[in-house]
Amino acid sequence: MKRIELLLPLVMLMALPHIVQAEEKLAAPACAPLKPAVPKAKKIHRVKHGLKSPLASKHPVVEDVTSYSPFEQALRMLKLGRVAEARALLRTQLRLDPAHLDARRLLVQLLLDAGFKSDAEALLKQGQDLSPQSLDIARALALLQAERGAVVDALDTLENSRPYAKETDGEYLAFMAGLCQQAGQHERANGLLEQALVTSPGNGAWLYAQWVSRRALGDRLGARGSAEAALTSGQVSKEQARLMQAALRHDAQDTSDDEVTP
Repeated sequence: MKRIELLLPLVMLMALPHIVQAEEKLAAPACAPLKPAVPKAKKIHRVKHGLKSPLASKHPVVEDVTSYSPFEQALRMLKLGRVAEARALLRTQLRLDPAHLDARRLLVQLLLDAGFKSDAEALLKQGQDLSPQSLDIARALALLQAERGAVVDALDTLENSRPYAKETDGEYLAFMAGLCQQAGQHERANGLLEQALVTSPGNGAWLYAQWVSRRALGDRLGARGSAEAALTSGQVSKEQARLMQAALRHDAQDTSDDEVTP
């Protein structure tokens, strides 16, 4: 059996929701207010300037950020393109307040941008321990673990936060099913996909995955139903459709041969 790819169209961790709407203090007269969303560091190239005045310097004016929290200072450092300083400030924020999830998410994003996957994974693990109900953190951690081949650890991660997932969160269940398939746990994968498909009965990707697991389990009748539904959905790739159609023809031939055997 070929290695099954993850089923979800997961957004990569660098697209983790980093809600950074910290309450701003009164801004200095020379400074525009921060926008709620933090742009990616690599796109930051603008510097705040002071108000025009006959006495004003021709050089950019950098505001004094020492009165702000480390998290707020980090946002301002990002606005100036000073990413290394922003990372250091975010670490300071987490030392002061480990439960500051926005700081943790943003630091993870910056670490991944810089290629520090192991550091990012460690921060996510701490984040899940502190806030198991934060499903985005659990999914991101599981994805990093699966990428380095620790599929069993990834499944444990998702299982730890599963009590906080809603019954309608089909994507969470389908993601778990994809990892189960990679671990060869097709019975468990099939059960998870059955639950996921209750939330989205015509999801072609999940129906295809269910077909894979049911064939692995030897459930020919169930596999045929999954394949027919997946093909009807029109949401499978040409290669996936070709594989299912070939299997259906093969199964039909076997059935015909069985009928004529004395």
